[in-house]
Amino acid sequence: DLSHLRESEEVLALYLADEPKMIFNLFDSALTEVVLSLYPNYIPNIVSSLHVRVNYIPVIDSLRSLRAIHLDSLVRVDGVVTRRTAPNPKPVSVQLVCRNCSFSVRTAAQEEYLLRCDECGSGWWEESAVSYINYQTITLQEFPGSVPAGRVPRCIEIDLDDDLVDKVKPGSRANIIGILNGSQTGLCLKRRFPVLDTRIQANYLGLIDDLPEYTITAEDEVEIIKLSKKRDINNILLRSFAPSIMGLKKAKQALLLSILSGLSKSNTDNSDENTRGIENKGKKKNRVRGSIHCLFVGDPSTAKSQLLKYCSNLSAKSVYASGKGASA
Repeated sequence: DLSHLRESEEVLALYLADEPKMIFNLFDSALTEVVLSLYPNYIPNIVSSLHVRVNYIPVIDSLRSLRAIHLDSLVRVDGVVTRRTAPNPKPVSVQLVCRNCSFSVRTAAQEEYLLRCDECGSGWWEESAVSYINYQTITLQEFPGSVPAGRVPRCIEIDLDDDLVDKVKPGSRANIIGILNGSQTGLCLKRRFPVLDTRIQANYLGLIDDLPEYTITAEDEVEIIKLSKKRDINNILLRSFAPSIMGLKKAKQALLLSILSGLSKSNTDNSDENTRGIENKGKKKNRVRGSIHCLFVGDPSTAKSQLLKYCSNLSAKSVYASGKGASA
């Protein structure tokens, strides 16, 4: 927690916010040294590496407000995960062996091998052992409710390493704390300056679970079963759905069916007649999803968007998005 660090070490907290790369390397080295002094076999028998994670900083930056002043500093952003790549190995360190005298040294895998051998002064090295960690990239998009009307939601790439891999999936609401990096992707031919592509190297990843929890009690189950046995259950639900809007029974019924959804079906295809008495041979299963989709097209001021807003308030996981002349 950055606020706790600020109470005890204010200068160190300022350096962490402005120079996070250097401070995180010092923190990881100190943590590794302390753990190995207490448990010598903890690395690499239990874990491959240790990291210090910052799970809270007081300032939340929106993806739309990230600017050049945030480069190489610690930022905190929230959003929805829209894409996730498969985990891949990433080299972090390499053991170099001198071809002339067999002297060995370990260095970071991203650095260029311009070292001179301390024994013979040669610069010819050969890779002998490479250490890898898990690596993954996700795409974080700002919440649909925070996007100004008529604008396109903005997104940014997030790099996940080691224990942060496979913590989220597409559709998850995530809280990211990391370092905003810039990498050159091109050159502006008109003014001759490099074009940078910004992405965040994540230090902490947390899930946002602000959805209300509903618990169905035994009394609720009895009432639901009692209602289901009534013959006019359809009319009861229609009268309870958006009661401030008169009429539109067909539209309300369609939205009710869409919210309740249908049952997925798995049909068996028996088109193969050459089974020769062997059961299930040649049979294929076709799965039909139970999702129901609705499209409302009509004149303005006919309560189309109001019905959708009622659905978004009724369903906990729904997201209401509006644009120019269209709502979803």
